[in-house]
Amino acid sequence: MLTPQYSAQLAADIYLIKKPNDQEIFFDLYKDDFDIKENLPNKIQGKTGAFTLIKSTHAMGIATCGKDNFKGQAFVALKGTASGYDLLTDLNAGIKRFHTGGSVHQGFYYTFGYL
Repeated sequence: MLTPQYSAQLAADIYLIKKPNDQEIFFDLYKDDFDIKENLPNKIQGKTGAFTLIKSTHAMGIATCGKDNFKGQAFVALKGTASGYDLLTDLNAGIKRFHTGGSVHQGFYYTFGYL
């Protein structure tokens, strides 16, 4: 089971990911606890920034399943604001209706390509 301390460490370590290939650093840290395979879509990427000219595509986090002591548990970690591009996304603070009917932060909506 994920303890609060372990969860806090995961939340801190997700910021080691600055570029897409940096996700491998995170995967190496947690390879004994999570099912991270090259052929699985573990990597989450998005575009942050503003408008079309001030955007950057970068690694945003990971999603995976636990193994051994964490078997049967899922894990999703997304970075928060870590760059000027992310700050511009945060400022896009409107509410956007998602195709399923719910509402979501407009910057989050556009970060993950729901244009």
